Amino acid sequence: MDNAPGSFRNTTVNGQITGFSLDLGIIDDPMKGRAEATSLANRDKTWNWLTDDFFSRFSDRAGMVMIGTRWHVDDPIGRWLARFGDSTKMLRYPAIAEVDEPYRKKEGAAGGGQNLQVLRV
Repeated sequence: MDNAPGSFRNTTVNGQITGFSLDLGIIDDPMKGRAEATSLANRDKTWNWLTDDFFSRFSDRAGMVMIGTRWHVDDPIGRWLARFGDSTKMLRYPAIAEVDEPYRKKEGAAGGGQNLQVLRV
């Protein structure tokens, strides 16, 4: 790089971030599994860290990416959507099909189970 300004800092959820500001915050799996997510105390602790420590470090132009498995409707992603859903862009990749998605062979494709496409209905 051309001596571009910037820095990188990482920590864990509930980790120390005092004294730092950020322009891009990335949260990866704020809840580490179903056992953690089913505990209201753990959900509250994680949410309080996000709102009190993490979000308070954002600059005026900051953005955020939150990645995670949805273990509970009241997890940090669910709370974020309930609070800021109208201004949130969300990409969803469900692990389990939510509707039937019929498959068909592409026209002109040869071979067994290859060259299939998903038809969204």
